[in-house]
Amino acid sequence: MASNPVEVVLGVLVVFFLPGFGVVVATFPEWRYRGRNALERGLTTLTLSVVLSVALTVLVGYGLLALSPSGFAASWTNPTLEVGLGIIALLGLGVGWLRGAFARTPPPVPRPESADVDPYELARELDHLRRECREIRRRRRSAPGPTELPDIRQQLAALEAQIQRIEVELEREYVQ
Repeated sequence: MASNPVEVVLGVLVVFFLPGFGVVVATFPEWRYRGRNALERGLTTLTLSVVLSVALTVLVGYGLLALSPSGFAASWTNPTLEVGLGIIALLGLGVGWLRGAFARTPPPVPRPESADVDPYELARELDHLRRECREIRRRRRSAPGPTELPDIRQQLAALEAQIQRIEVELEREYVQ
């Protein structure tokens, strides 16, 4: 039996893209495909959509095979698999819409609480503060007058206190 090209395209989309895309949109509603990270986000979404769609197709197919005593055939005459995948896609897109995935402005990205400290970010901040501290020490050596010296010392002391606080926080993270 010859297949209609529209059926083929729709079948490929339902099996290989739409369910995964629905899950990705529901999971990451804050992702946008404009700006500096547009290409990266687009490729990530495409890849995740294809991989999740294949995984969902296998899981739904296995579930249908296990639930029906006589088995099932994935065809347009018996579109049980496609209906199941379509429901997953619609649910994912609906949840994504409710969470603001299709809004003009993205929903706010949840920030980690102060208890959930990212050691990488702390190390980057520590490196930045140390560079700033070196720059202030250079300025102190070439200070033009004694009026700037107390201000430079004050800045240096504040930076060193921040460095000390971050080092203690990093040590605490590594101990845990």
